[in-house]
Amino acid sequence: EKTTGTCLPNAYTLVFDGFTPEDMMDVEEYLVVFSGYKSYRLSYSGQRRREYWYKSCSKDARLNRNLQKMLEYLDLRGRIQFSGSVFTVQKITVRGNRD
Repeated sequence: EKTTGTCLPNAYTLVFDGFTPEDMMDVEEYLVVFSGYKSYRLSYSGQRRREYWYKSCSKDARLNRNLQKMLEYLDLRGRIQFSGSVFTVQKITVRGNRD
């Protein structure tokens, strides 16, 4: 049965580890254009770690794919892990590269 454009959004925690503030400005632009996006709020911000409370109608697998495509498009290397309702995106840095 198809829904009529309304959904009951899922709440996720998106954790980004090791990214620069500049990286995160780019990431935030993508979070709002993902399919199923409803809202997000920054819940923690540290030197190289940010956590967002993120509401989306997308299923886990689609959100995971969107995060992977975002990293690819932004030319960032990262490892994405998912557990419960938490996505953790860990930046992978190449040796000798300071960011």
